[in-house]
Amino acid sequence: LEQLKTNAEVLKTAEEASKVAMQKLIEAASESHRATVDDEGVDSQDDEELLFKYVDKKAQAPKKEQITNASALIAEEDEKKRKLAHALAEVNMWQCKITPKRTDALRSMTEPPSVVRKIMDMV
Repeated sequence: LEQLKTNAEVLKTAEEASKVAMQKLIEAASESHRATVDDEGVDSQDDEELLFKYVDKKAQAPKKEQITNASALIAEEDEKKRKLAHALAEVNMWQCKITPKRTDALRSMTEPPSVVRKIMDMV
């Protein structure tokens, strides 16, 4: 969940940086275009205004892909937490079943199965 929050912050920072870069690019393009238009004697105020409106709409519109990806990541994190909680509950249940009597019975086996041998090594 912390990783998701960190990713969201990084995305927000990148989005802000891209807005600033886009604004600078638009300004540079409009300055270049203005110089060309001034030479030709054509008024480009309407075109520039339309361009700014278009860029503003694009910047303000939430991207469905980002929202969907964030929702999917949150759902995936929740699923992982649920599975982990279930696994811990099962481990606790089986851990409670290990008693000294059972461990002694397993140790007394001359040739225990490989699975039992592995479990005894872990215990």
